[in-house]
Amino acid sequence: MATGPGTSIADVSETSTAEVPETSTSNAEVAMPPAEVSHAADPKGHAQFVLPPEGIDLAAVERSFIEQALKVAEGNQSRAARLLGISRYALRYRMQRDGQMAK
Repeated sequence: MATGPGTSIADVSETSTAEVPETSTSNAEVAMPPAEVSHAADPKGHAQFVLPPEGIDLAAVERSFIEQALKVAEGNQSRAARLLGISRYALRYRMQRDGQMAK
């Protein structure tokens, strides 16, 4: 699989699965087991994710994608943001909000 500056999530493959990690929950949240999220590209190449019947923890999925993008980009936030299709500012905001970086 090729990765680099021109690679987007949609370029990864036509079908793939990503394991969603378990997260801690508060009393107001319902604990959900890890789930697999299936992915396929539509005819225009846009990613289409299929929601499993049991649902997902969207915040955990977002954190996982951010962590993966940072790993692929070797810690370079600008490159990671491009991989995710968001601005560097949006990436930094999400990382600060989720405690993935010091404020």
